[in-house]
Parts: sequence; structure tokens; C-alpha cells
Amino acid sequence: MARQTFTAGQVLTAAQMTTLQDNSGLQLVTAETALAAAATLTVDGCFTSSFTNYRIMINATGAATANPVLQLRAAGSTAATNYNRQYIDASSTTVSGGRSTSQTSFDFGYIEADYRNTFIIDVMQPQLAQYTNFYVANNYTSGTSTTNVVWMNICGFHATATAYDGFIITFNTNATGSYVIYGYGK
Repeated sequence: MARQTFTAGQVLTAAQMTTLQDNSGLQLVTAETALAAAATLTVDGCFTSSFTNYRIMINATGAATANPVLQLRAAGSTAATNYNRQYIDASSTTVSGGRSTSQTSFDFGYIEADYRNTFIIDVMQPQLAQYTNFYVANNYTSGTSTTNVVWMNICGFHATATAYDGFIITFNTNATGSYVIYGYGK
């Protein structure tokens, strides 16, 4: 849609207001949904032509310390090759980094047992037949004291030019909490 210019004092029509609302900010794709002792989370049909980029937000507590991973899905089939990532990790006073290529999944952080863990995962252009990029701006883990705070910044991509409509997350522990999915307004 072409950019509209408004003037001071102009009264907007209902159609103009609807257009502004539909084309701005984060738009809800999947309402907040509970995770009830789930080892996996499978969401199909969430990536469509309605949006180009998506944000997945997860709040989870694990029964054990584990590394959750994400895989893309197309028509119910899971893509299990060609995931690449690079990360930086800050735990307590230690900072480290690493890289992995040609993996079977996208490792997007870790869950500390009995702590609150927050994941914000941006997925770029998954519904297009090209490489899909991931950016995990935040993986926060916090416990009952400041010594338990962990922060990770992770980026990566899936090196297969395929269109995807969903994803599966394997928590590698029973996780409780919730998730929500947004699309970035065009």
C-alpha cells in the first residue's frame, strides 16, 4: 500500500484507520497458548503470505536443564538438515561464543531447571522458497539471585530454499509456560 500523508485537523475514515491498524506493528497470529508439561511444541499453518517476518515469544520453566531446538515444517513434514548458527553467551562473569553449521536443528539457547526462561525468536521469510533466517535477540534465564542471570544472542539460518508453514520446538525437557506468535506488519 502506498504511504498516506495526513494533515492537521483531518478526520480519518474508518477504512483509513483500519488500513493503518492492519499495516503497523506486531499483529497477533496465534494467541497466547499454555505449555502444560510439554516436551515438544508443534505449530503448523502459522507462516502464511499475510506476513513476511514473524516473532515467536516463549516463557518456559523446564523440569531439567536442557537445550531446546527449533526445526521448520512444510505441510506437516519436518526439515531436519542444514541449520546454522552463531552465538554469544554471557553467564555470571563469563562470556563465550561459538558456531555450528550443517546441523539437524536450530539450537536457540537453553532452559535452566526450575528458573524462568524467556525466548524471543524472530523468523524471517519462512513462507518463501529461499533460505530462512533466525535471530534470537534474547534468551534470558533468571533465578532467585543475580548470579543466575544468563543472556544469549543467537543468529543463524536454514540453508535450504524451501517455503515453510510451521515449526516444531523440542524442549528436551518437560516445559511449562506459554507461547505467542506475532507477524510483523507490512
